[in-house]
Amino acid sequence: MHQWGNRAVKLLELWRIVLWIGFAIGTSLTLAGLTSPFEPAFDIANQLRLFILAGFAALLGLSYFAKSKWLLAAVAAGFSGNAVLAAAPFATTAATSDSRDSSRLKIMSMNVHYDNEAYDKIASAVAAGDPDVIVFTEFEKHHEQALQPQLAARYPHTTSCHTVGAHCDIGIYSKRPLLGAPESTPYSKTTPSLLTVKIATPNGGSLRVAGVHIHYPGSALKQVSDIDWLIAKRNLWDGPLILAGDFNLTPWAALLSRFQRATGLVRH
Repeated sequence: MHQWGNRAVKLLELWRIVLWIGFAIGTSLTLAGLTSPFEPAFDIANQLRLFILAGFAALLGLSYFAKSKWLLAAVAAGFSGNAVLAAAPFATTAATSDSRDSSRLKIMSMNVHYDNEAYDKIASAVAAGDPDVIVFTEFEKHHEQALQPQLAARYPHTTSCHTVGAHCDIGIYSKRPLLGAPESTPYSKTTPSLLTVKIATPNGGSLRVAGVHIHYPGSALKQVSDIDWLIAKRNLWDGPLILAGDFNLTPWAALLSRFQRATGLVRH
């Protein structure tokens, strides 16, 4: 019995060490995310916010059986802090408007993926949502050729990077007339893929719709350049604006928060 008792004590101590290591990893990721405004590469920790929160939740349950008040308190603090950080972005999310209001436009943003050839499914998703305007990203020439005949009746007003001859991957389809010539920007090391055009609104005004595709999360410095460029670009545009597409940023990314503060745009 004495031998088994010693073994149980050692196993409990080892279990506590493992949990403390898990706590240290979770805390390090949390702190790294908080320092991301100074080191953009650390913003990936913010992108993983829900996974970090889930990790702390698991640690919290396991710590209950470790019989250590200090460990339980530390993990509970880590879980609480990440819960607050996870909830924070939703305090600045715009409320959904009443779709029955005829003066409003319903916008759909869809990444169709470069190699995706499920054209019927894409068209079905559009039909189910029945938006007034669609912003496609990763929109290749083969998508345009296959979807144009299926969507033309409902969306007679269209533009894309392919029709304007730009090396970008955006398409904009609208039930409402397009006003003026579209403006496009190709992918580069310092700019995102962008296509923008003004659309006539039901009340006789106009709305600028801009489709954007920002670099992948692994390219932190390129993402920073994209956001800096977009902030400057937004300040040159007049009138109401809808910016839609694929930001490759989660709601918890510090870079997205900085963009919202700098432009005054509200995330939907």
